[in-house]
Formats: sequence, structure tokens, C-alpha cells
Amino acid sequence: MDVLVTGADQRQGLAVIRALGRKGLEIFATGQERNSVGFFSRYTKELCQYPSPFADKNGFVDTILQVVKKHRIPVVFPTVESTVIALDEFREEFEGLTRLAIAPREPLHIALDKKQTLTLAKELGVPIPRTCFANSLEEALAFAEGIGYPVVMKPRAHPCFDRVIERFEFKVSYAKDREDLIKRLQPFAQKGIYPVLQEYCPGVKVQLGVLFVEDELLGLYQYKGVREYPLTGGVTCLHLTVPVDPDLLGWSLRLLRAMKWEGLAGVEYRVDERTGKKVLMEVNGRLLSTIAGATMLGLNFPYAFYRYVRDGVKEKIPANYPLGKRNRYLAGDLWALMKHWQGDNPDYLDALPRKAKALWNFLRDFGPGVQSEMLDLQDPYPAVVELFSLTREYFRLICRFSFRNIFRPASYRLMRFKPSSDSRGVK
Repeated sequence: MDVLVTGADQRQGLAVIRALGRKGLEIFATGQERNSVGFFSRYTKELCQYPSPFADKNGFVDTILQVVKKHRIPVVFPTVESTVIALDEFREEFEGLTRLAIAPREPLHIALDKKQTLTLAKELGVPIPRTCFANSLEEALAFAEGIGYPVVMKPRAHPCFDRVIERFEFKVSYAKDREDLIKRLQPFAQKGIYPVLQEYCPGVKVQLGVLFVEDELLGLYQYKGVREYPLTGGVTCLHLTVPVDPDLLGWSLRLLRAMKWEGLAGVEYRVDERTGKKVLMEVNGRLLSTIAGATMLGLNFPYAFYRYVRDGVKEKIPANYPLGKRNRYLAGDLWALMKHWQGDNPDYLDALPRKAKALWNFLRDFGPGVQSEMLDLQDPYPAVVELFSLTREYFRLICRFSFRNIFRPASYRLMRFKPSSDSRGVK
């Protein structure tokens, strides 16, 4: 085996399996789910299910160690943040056995901790949203009154990153006024730890995917988010390739150099196309979840990083890529549409498209010129597995909806029905 890939249950794991497999490497795929899509790829030679890095970090690491020792695998390539964090925490266990395709510990911890990232960015002159790391409810309220509402609330770090105590399960939340902020912060005030507070910056998500090693930029890719799951913001499920923005590139390189970064990263910005305002949101210390879009355009970031980790070879990735290319993660796009139709879009501040318009946008992107992250005619089985899984989940949802909205109300009406004297034939 040439490389072990984690996160085979996720789309980025599958993308890495395909990107490395097309180069002739033998892939040992590992994932949290028994039916991980990456297990069904033609490029997967061996596979293994591991315990959840969230619930059983030690069990996850032990599983990876056993596979590495048994098969003498020279490189471990984590593709999701939870596995990056777990392997970093136990990286000494892997020394002398294999190489980990992750950034060095110190710069990785800066990227994993929003406080360190934003503090460094501010020192370097990289624009960021006005931000508060509050230590009390009074401090949080004073900050909110100073910047105005709405106020954005975020965890300081990923739930798996034990070095930070301000890590929570939610992704992002919005407080629309003082009373709303007090209500949302009350559970945190009881524990004495608070989420990160920021000003609300309207605009679209713009990400730079980079491979940066030894103070040298080996690869660059920029995209703009078109739709996310949920529609209110989250995982990118449809993105558009765009030209590299010189401002964003300059800020990103300034930040990565100061961090002494080595490896793959995703640098995320929020860009208001109406005003031109651009602010840094975070640095993801791993490859982008949308990496399949890049690899399908011939930008093989995973293989270039593998070559560097394995042999120290700095292989440059082509600088040019097609612009205006739409790339789609169908499962996420479908779930986003369903949530929108159910009206399940809490905390959203901007106007969402009407349901008919959202449906048209979804259907329109089945047309030519839109790449599907999962569909690969040379490697079709992962897409079939995902389609089967989606069909099963939708069938369950339809059954649940029918029971709640049709059968159960009908049964209640029958139970409450009391026949009249006429209906019993009594005169």
C-alpha cells in the first residue's frame, strides 16, 4: 500500500482516493461509516472502518496505527478536520512508522484556533470582522451595543480540538437584538465560557485552496460559493471557479508565511460584491471539502502534497484553470432544497429565494457544464451508493411526513368522532 486515506465516508475523502488512485497509487481507504462511499471506489485496494474521532479518539488512532504497522504504509493522508486533529494529537505515535500529510503542529494549532488566527491576521493588516472574545455577559453586551445588531456567534474551535475550552457543537448563530443575544448567551454564561462574537458581514463565501511549502506557493485555486447547505450558510454544495483576487492572494500569503505553514490549506473570505468589502473568516488547516472540483479540472493538489510528504519533491500545480466552471455536490444541494421547502431555515438574516425559484435553480444545474463531485464514469459505484442512500433517506422522510400530516390527523379525527342518534338508527 502506498497511502492510507481517512474520511472515505466524506466527499473530500473520495476525491483524494480518486486523485491519488489515478496516479497509480495503491489506496487503503478508511472511514467512519460501514458503507463509506470511498470503499466502493475502483481505486480502493483495502478498506477499514474506524471508530468516531469524536466519541473515541483513542480508538480511532489505535485503528490507524494497527493498519499502518500491518501494511507498512508510508503516508497517512487525513481529509477531514476531526481526523487531522486526532492524528496531530498523537503524531509522536507515528514517528518512524509513517509520514502524516498534515501541517506542522504549531501552525496547525494557529489555524484550528480562531482567536490565534484572527489575532495574527489583525497584526499583519489582514482585514477581519470586528471580533470579541468575551469573558463575561457584560463584555459581550457592550461589544454588541458598540457594533450594532445582528451579532454573529461562533465556536472558537472545532469540538475535537481539546486545547481550547470555547468549543461548542453548533456552527454559527445570529442574535438579532439585545434580548435575543442575552437569551442565546445565557447557557454559556452559566458555564462561564462564551463563543466568539463578530459583526455581521454580508456577502458571498470566497475560498482560496493553496499548497504552500517551504515558503513557496505550489498550487492555487479560487472559487465562489453559489449555494450552501443549509441555504442559510454552511457546507458549499455548488461553487463557481473565479479568477484569483490579488488582494485575497496577498493577504493569504502574508498570513501563511507568518504562520510558517507547510501543506494544504483553505483560506476563507467573505466578499460583499456590492461594496467591495473583503474580510478574512478563517483558515482551514486541511484540503478544501470542495477539492473534487479542483481535481476534476486537472489541479491534483492531493498528489502534489503526497509527493512532497513522501519524497520531498516540490511539484508545481498548473496555474491556469477554466473560469466560470460550476461544480456541484448533489446530496448537499438536495438536502438544502428540502430544508428550504420545509421552512427549516432558522436564524437567516437575508431574504431567501421563493420556493419555486429555489426549485428552478436546483433543476437548472442538471444542465450541461455543471460538474458533479460524485459522478465519475470511470469510477461509477460511489455515485450509485450515494444515490441509494439518498433514496432510502427520502423514503423515510416521506413516510414520516405522511404519518405526521396525513395518517395521524385522520386517526385523531376518527377517535374524536361520536356518532349521532340518527347514525345509530335511534329515533
